[in-house]
Amino acid sequence: MSEKSDRLSKSANLYKKINVVRTPFKATGVEETRRMISSAGTAQLVSGFPRLPKQNNLTFHGGKTISDLRFMNFYIGKSDSWNQDDKNSIDSALAAAMSDKNLNNVLLQYFPGLDNITSVFRGSQLLSGDFPERFFQDDVERLVNNLFSQGKLNGQDFNNTVFNFMLPSGTMLNGGPRQQPSRDDSSMGLGGYHGSIHVQENPSVTIYYAVGVFSEILNGETNGIVAFDTPWKNMVATFYHELCEARTNPDVEDSNRGMPDTVLGWYCDSTESNHIPPGPFGNPVGGEIGDIPMEEVGIFANGNLSAIMKEVPLTDGSRTVPVQFQYSNADGGPAGPAPAPLK
Repeated sequence: MSEKSDRLSKSANLYKKINVVRTPFKATGVEETRRMISSAGTAQLVSGFPRLPKQNNLTFHGGKTISDLRFMNFYIGKSDSWNQDDKNSIDSALAAAMSDKNLNNVLLQYFPGLDNITSVFRGSQLLSGDFPERFFQDDVERLVNNLFSQGKLNGQDFNNTVFNFMLPSGTMLNGGPRQQPSRDDSSMGLGGYHGSIHVQENPSVTIYYAVGVFSEILNGETNGIVAFDTPWKNMVATFYHELCEARTNPDVEDSNRGMPDTVLGWYCDSTESNHIPPGPFGNPVGGEIGDIPMEEVGIFANGNLSAIMKEVPLTDGSRTVPVQFQYSNADGGPAGPAPAPLK
C-alpha cells in the first residue's frame, strides 16, 4: 500500500515506501495518546478510533488523480496455481467494491467539484509461465514492460487504468529491487504495493500497476496480511487498498524516483504529523489514503486488523465484500461506507 521511500522523504526516518501496504506495528503509550487527541467523531468514523487533528489529514500536492478508474486483473502462474472459484470471487468482489456508491462516497471528498466517481472492471486473465517464487519490484516492472512490448495491453486507456498482478499461493513479494531488497517483504507482513513505469519503448507512456500476494498462513508461516478467514478475501481487501491509493495518488513512484513532491496527489507527510507518538522506527502516522488507517491500527487497536478490514454490505444490499477502510479527512480517521458523499 503506500509509503514514501526514504529517497523521496524529507526525513530519513521513514522506513518504508509510501505505496506499500503491510501489517501494522503495535505501539505503546496508547492511553496517553487517546488523551492527547479529541474523541469527537462522525457517523462514519470507525469505533475505537479517536478523531485525529487536521495536521494528520491528507493534503493535495497538485498531482494527478483518477476519477474514472479502469482496472484489469492478471493472475500470475500456471493454470493449476489458482482455484477458479477464488479467481471468480476476487474479480467479482473487487469490481463490486470499487464501484459501490457508499464506499465511493468516502472517496468523493478527494475529488472536489465532482458528484460521482466511477470504476470499471476490464476483465482478468491468467499469465502463464515460469515465474520466480519471490517477486521484486524490478520483476514486476519488467513484466509490465514485456506485456506492453508484446501488445497485450493494446486498447487500454493508460491514463486511467491500473493493471493488477495477483501472485499465487506461496509466492513472496519484496518492495525493493532484486539487487537491493527492501525491509518490506511479504514474509514480514507486506501485502502489496502500487506504482508506475514509463515504458522503455516510449517513455512518454505511463503505465500504472499494483501487485499483491495471496495472503495466507501456509505451513505455519504467514505470507502477507491475513485478516479474513479465506485468503481470497485478504487479496480483495489488499487490492481495494491499492486501487483507492492509485486513484488518489497515482504518480507516487515518480516521487519515489526523485521527482518533485508536486507529482503527488493526496498524501499526508508523516514528518509533519507530530500529534501521534513515534512508531517503532521513530516515524509518526502518515502516508496515503490506505496507509494511515493501517498505522492507526497499531496505535489504537493493538494491531487488530479486523478493526478496519471488514466485510461490508454493498449499497444495493445484494451481498457483502471484504475491504479495508480508507482515511477520511472529514472524519479524522478511517471511515466506513457513507450514505452520502463526505466533504
